[in-house]
Amino acid sequence: MRNLYIACRSSEKAALLYEDNKLVEVFFDRELDRSQVDHIYLGKVVNIEKGLQAAFIDIGTGRNGFLRQQDIGNRNERIESLLTIGQYIIVQVKKDGIGEKGPLLTADITIAGSYSVYLPKRGRVSVSHKIPKDEQVNLKETITPMLEKEDGVIVRTAAKHLDLSSIRNELSFLREKWRQAEGRIDRKKPGMIMESRLVPDGVFKKYPIHLIDECVVDDASLSKQIKSMYPLFSDRIKWVKHWNKNKGYSINECQEKLVQRTVGAAKGVNLTIDETEAMNVIDVNSHGFTGRSDKEQTAYQANVASVNEIARQIRLRNLSGIVMIDFINTGSRKNNADIERALKQAMKDDPVPIVCHGFTKLGLYEITRKRDYASWSSKLVENVTSHKKRSTVLFQMERDILALEDSSHEAILVAVSPELDQLKKQLLSTSVSSKIPQEVFFRVDPVLHDYTIEMAGSLDTVREFVASRGYHVDKSF
Repeated sequence: MRNLYIACRSSEKAALLYEDNKLVEVFFDRELDRSQVDHIYLGKVVNIEKGLQAAFIDIGTGRNGFLRQQDIGNRNERIESLLTIGQYIIVQVKKDGIGEKGPLLTADITIAGSYSVYLPKRGRVSVSHKIPKDEQVNLKETITPMLEKEDGVIVRTAAKHLDLSSIRNELSFLREKWRQAEGRIDRKKPGMIMESRLVPDGVFKKYPIHLIDECVVDDASLSKQIKSMYPLFSDRIKWVKHWNKNKGYSINECQEKLVQRTVGAAKGVNLTIDETEAMNVIDVNSHGFTGRSDKEQTAYQANVASVNEIARQIRLRNLSGIVMIDFINTGSRKNNADIERALKQAMKDDPVPIVCHGFTKLGLYEITRKRDYASWSSKLVENVTSHKKRSTVLFQMERDILALEDSSHEAILVAVSPELDQLKKQLLSTSVSSKIPQEVFFRVDPVLHDYTIEMAGSLDTVREFVASRGYHVDKSF
């Protein structure tokens, strides 16, 4: 049983996918950090690199896109024969830009639906080779009359689950999207003319409606649109305005769990999940394991108990690139082979391509997973810079004060956080003020995160300042 819940009424669009009442995949769509892939722009050629056989295209986003000759359509001509500087051209993003690099573009425009891909001005019909030959011929003959002049279409494999009226409805919907995009073209200004949204568009591309047993939508107009597009499956679409309030289906609760570092697996096993720029690491911890056996068997059973949750978390969090799994060492090749089989079985339903590379010499299990877009935790959590330990800050403060020893100042006023005030009693064997000739006044400031040297000067000046502010000071720090 596969249930899809879509929330489109809020600014952040979201979709939750459940399989047999267990959350297995999520989608969040924010305008602020939305991927540009499949967006369509009116671009302006600003530079042509003959050596690279590529052009830089201003698409109105602040970073020029990169368009290669082979992505223009005519592979037999050089790029300087196809484009001129200042020329306007409609382009689509193939791959997001990274850092200062702009996105990779194509002039081969495609508008994808769940069951078909509309090709403006392509003038041909293609049918997936995974559909039987006789059905391919029938589909071509049936769909060709639906097309207008210069229209093209690719019929996807999933179309074999649809009736012809649904294919016609989807094709009409995609064609209308293109017409609306053409109406947004301003020949004097580069910019986006069609936006591709992960929710709901990207969700239905990945999971066409025939694969969904129940689709619950919080927006009445979207519900009506889906039903009209796929009438064969209209009974699967439900409009529930506040489904997000139902227990177990809260988007906020889901996001909270996605950023937790430690999660529970079966039989008391815990997983610790860390994401870095280079790789993702999952550590299997058996401290709470409830099995009863010798050490080797306990390790083996705990590892096997963890694989379903490992597979679920990889898919749920959208971990991609390199994933290293630190299973508990069993000391047995046979056990490792069984663990690997169990892991592969657990990951078989993941729609994203995964390659299992096996156990490394260090005993870590390595997999790679195709990167479609960034992990959800990277979208939900700030990239926090490393914070210094409080003890480090305390010792830095001590050095800053001692550095004033040879100065002409008679007194120093230092404000510290309550945390540092407590920590100094544990870590400083002798008071800072006893190490220098100056009088050192300390005060606790609850607003501070660490410390600040507020004033250094004559003794009278510092005392007058303290009195005027009504500070309570301590000289025994």
